Amino acid sequence: LQIDRHGRILRIEGSEYLPFLLGRAAHLPLEPLSPLNENPWTVATDVAISLNHEDWLSNTVFATMRKELLPARKKATYKIVGRDGELITVSKSYELATAAESDGKPRVSLVGEGTLKFDPQAGVFKSSEMKLRAAVRESGTTVEFPVEISYNMPSEAEMAEMNAKLETARQEAEQRAKERLTPITPDEMEQLIKNLQSSDPAKTRAAVTRLTDKQPQEPNGKLAATLEEMLKSDTPKIRENAARVMEVWAAPENIPSLKKLLDDDSTTIRRSALKALGQLKATEAIDRIIEQWPKDSIPVSAALRAMGEAAEPAVLKLLETSGNNRVRRDACRVLGEIGTEKSLAALEKIEKDADRSMQLHARMALSNLRRKLGKD
Repeated sequence: LQIDRHGRILRIEGSEYLPFLLGRAAHLPLEPLSPLNENPWTVATDVAISLNHEDWLSNTVFATMRKELLPARKKATYKIVGRDGELITVSKSYELATAAESDGKPRVSLVGEGTLKFDPQAGVFKSSEMKLRAAVRESGTTVEFPVEISYNMPSEAEMAEMNAKLETARQEAEQRAKERLTPITPDEMEQLIKNLQSSDPAKTRAAVTRLTDKQPQEPNGKLAATLEEMLKSDTPKIRENAARVMEVWAAPENIPSLKKLLDDDSTTIRRSALKALGQLKATEAIDRIIEQWPKDSIPVSAALRAMGEAAEPAVLKLLETSGNNRVRRDACRVLGEIGTEKSLAALEKIEKDADRSMQLHARMALSNLRRKLGKD
């Protein structure tokens, strides 16, 4: 973030947007001062407001998103009204309104006032209390709601405490990441395998947690064989534990069993199997994975994304041959992330589909894919 001596923003990178027309979070404590030492002073800016509409089509239970940009103007008027100790008290009135109107009033507006405290020694606003009212008007309907927003600059002691907590959290995260990469010793693995098969639920849970919290450098043959045996159990929890560990530790020799798990009655087991196959990049299982799309669309999509470009031919075939538009929409999204040049023509064709929902999904996928390929 770069600002000039009057508080005007010159450059910004990153920063999250706040809801309710409040703009970027980084802008919140920044108020422009008068370059001419006026009192009062007014700052006005032309902006654009983005409205997202949900279009519900008659032949689908899914909504598609449509974005509309509305030119608007925001105006803030400031006035120095007194002092509070070393701080200067400033009143602020604010108005944001679109040029477009509905029933003679702005389609979108945000209006209100509040009080700011400015620290002349630090050269920053220390606090703000604003009470606003937002309104959205469209097709004879008006929705209004209050918005209250405030901030207070922390003291040096509070900042030091927050920074210390952040540093502690960072170090702990780094330590956890290192621990994930630290190989499990042969002796510990032997004990974990025993605990996985223990009749003591506490030992089993601890073993599952320990194994799934690791990032293995290579498969473990003995563990893979143990998991295969556990999958044969008639006890659902044992089979679920095995499938969960396979999400992280599955080995190529587990692929046949994982493919069989895709037909399991347990949703948990099916989804673990899909995740494991994706992690293994098991291209020989792609057709079986795609068969699951109608009933497990989210984990299927995730597995195909994990496989990357290797899954593209099968997803393209599905896009061309499936009669299920829900599946075809999911296929568009996947191709938008993993596709290559081969996917462009197929998505451009779908962009002219008779189904409007398919058109929109193809358009979004094309936008993502062109950006990925450097063609936007």
